[in-house]
Amino acid sequence: MNLRLLRLLLAITLTMAGPTPASDIIGDGPHASISSTVAHITGTTRAIDFPDASLRETIAFLNRWGNPGGFGIRIDVSQLPSPATIRVKLVDKKLSLLQAAAELAAQTNSNLQIEPGKISFIPRPKPAAK
Repeated sequence: MNLRLLRLLLAITLTMAGPTPASDIIGDGPHASISSTVAHITGTTRAIDFPDASLRETIAFLNRWGNPGGFGIRIDVSQLPSPATIRVKLVDKKLSLLQAAAELAAQTNSNLQIEPGKISFIPRPKPAAK
């Protein structure tokens, strides 16, 4: 198919589709489904070096990384007790967003809950007394 015909088909298709809502301009992003979220959080690795940082500072960094231009993954630690006082360590690691979140979950004794466009830290239940 030649380029001119392809452009014409695209113009006709876009004209027939009508106006595009603002939320759909970028297309399907990591917020659209679990599979697109997982693809986004496992697809890119980055060198991370936080030898002694607050959990909030580390999550703010990860939220900027996972949410370029305000579009992407949101990491939620609101269910953890006192997230502002928790100290974490991620040193000299090249990790995906999911690997970084998993390491932080281990350090904060929490589980990860993955939803479309969101990773939540959920405190692990305390073992029942015997």
